[in-house]
Amino acid sequence: FFFPGVASPRGVPCAVRLPAEMPSYAVKLFFSGLGTLVGFSMALAMAVHWKVAATGVMAALSGVLTLLLFLEHRQRQRCDQNEWVPDNHYLRLTICGSLGAVVGCISFAYFIASAAQEHEHLSITSQWISAVWSFLVFKWGVECVYYADKYRTSDREERITFALLTPAK
Repeated sequence: FFFPGVASPRGVPCAVRLPAEMPSYAVKLFFSGLGTLVGFSMALAMAVHWKVAATGVMAALSGVLTLLLFLEHRQRQRCDQNEWVPDNHYLRLTICGSLGAVVGCISFAYFIASAAQEHEHLSITSQWISAVWSFLVFKWGVECVYYADKYRTSDREERITFALLTPAK
């Protein structure tokens, strides 16, 4: 779904990755990988052990968004762009991130209002925990949109540079 085959010129070199950029990818991969593991682990724990479906769904959604970011960062770090990624790839990432951000924002407001109205105390099964996971879904959704735009712009600049440097036939 997110890494389809691309009909573009073969042999197109990927972007030049300077050694200074590699630690940046390592940090991005670490945090998105950690977010994926924690999100799916918490979803499983909340759904199976504590039987709190709302928190489990928010944690799973957070895990999905971080997995999308992990795969995107991994693709860029490995320099797997022998063929350029089409713009609709970034559109899909933007749509997923936007939907995640909207769902996270609405559910965050709902869980905060609900927990405040019911005067809930902080516990593992309270709606305050669901609100925290909703905020994380919002955060990862915004990050998906940010990196989709950043990588789309970077790819367009690389295409222009490649077109200018390629001799005409």
